[in-house]
Amino acid sequence: MLCINPPDHDPTFVGHNGSSHIDATFVSSKIAVNIRYWELLPIDIFEGLDHRPILFELTTDPLPPPQPGNFDFKKISKSHYRTLIETHLPPLLEKWNQMNLSSTEQIDGAVKELSQLIYSLATQSCTLKHPITSKSWWSSELEQLSEGYENN
Repeated sequence: MLCINPPDHDPTFVGHNGSSHIDATFVSSKIAVNIRYWELLPIDIFEGLDHRPILFELTTDPLPPPQPGNFDFKKISKSHYRTLIETHLPPLLEKWNQMNLSSTEQIDGAVKELSQLIYSLATQSCTLKHPITSKSWWSSELEQLSEGYENN
């Protein structure tokens, strides 16, 4: 375990009888290389605190791209999708209007939330794919017989 508090940081505890560096941030050595930022926040960020909040950023490997779902979006029910959008989008827009979306974090969160909503509603409006799996007993002879039967 490693302490990632910078050696010259301000006191983490500030009280009526003094201050100290009592609060520490410990991480494993594997994680320590991914710490990009460490900061003591102002003590007045939350009412009644005598310990300063600690903020740090941790980088991670990018997430793998999402795997395509088992949904057949070519067979989406547009009327059902439209109904779901008309039902679920207005409350989300109202929520965003109340937030004012003034920071990049809020905007990024709103984009992610909208993307998740669109995907969720689309999956509710389409059918599942049925992957074609070959059976061990299916032969080329049976395939020919099947094609001949369908053509008659």
